[in-house]
Amino acid sequence: EQLPKEVLDASFMVENIGHTTQQAAAFLARFRGYAAQQAELVRVAVESGAWAPCTSSSSGSIGRDRSQKTVRSLVHATKGAASMIGAHRFSAASRVLQDASEALGDDAKPTAAERDNALGALEVWKSELTQLLQLLEEEDADTLSARRTPVLAAVA
Repeated sequence: EQLPKEVLDASFMVENIGHTTQQAAAFLARFRGYAAQQAELVRVAVESGAWAPCTSSSSGSIGRDRSQKTVRSLVHATKGAASMIGAHRFSAASRVLQDASEALGDDAKPTAAERDNALGALEVWKSELTQLLQLLEEEDADTLSARRTPVLAAVA
């Protein structure tokens, strides 16, 4: 799937959501810590094989447990947070990983292609997160929130 060129369009928060540039800067500053924390939780979920919620429980009842800390649930949350700050490229990478993770849950017996797809999506997600976090580290949140043009990816 082709990712959007916009790594960060912080003006989205001001123009589309109605935040002030000061509020937008605060969201950008908080996102950095949040995303790093989520990345660590995703790493733990991958290591434990928790890609998506399972439908069966220890009590034998059937039903999705959306409270499980799975790759799917964690990247779903990062997708929403990224969308809110205008990090469209990372949000799209999160959606791709979320969809790929879904195939590995539900007590399914995934194919090698589905596993490879999820692992590939995970690598793209990590790369996009690294690029976004680097941008947020290098540029001041106030400067980024005042920009009226998006920061584009070097390679689309």
